[in-house]
Amino acid sequence: MLLMLLMLVMRVMRVMRVMRVISVVRVVRFASCVAVCLALTATFATAAPGEGKKGPPDPEKAFARKDADKNGTLTLDEFKAGMKEPRVAKAPEQFKKLDANGDGKVTLNEFKSGVKQKS
Repeated sequence: MLLMLLMLVMRVMRVMRVMRVISVVRVVRFASCVAVCLALTATFATAAPGEGKKGPPDPEKAFARKDADKNGTLTLDEFKAGMKEPRVAKAPEQFKKLDANGDGKVTLNEFKSGVKQKS
């Protein structure tokens, strides 16, 4: 969008230069100013206050994403799914901490408790 607008401005400026209405230096200065203004406008428009800030992840949504078989519990394999290499090595230890009753499965309540303790 910005590129198209800049191209349009440049075309208009080129026509005006051919008609000898303005000099080449003024064309370049004007185009530079327009480009900077458009870039600043785009930057500030996308960075509105309060937008784009992420809060802490919702434990219920995280649990639902990891619960592949949708049985309401996480196994160690489900817990490790989607983790990157450095975190996968620590996964069994973290899983044991979350598994409060030691049955080899983490329920939603155990998961929420573990997330609260971690915060």
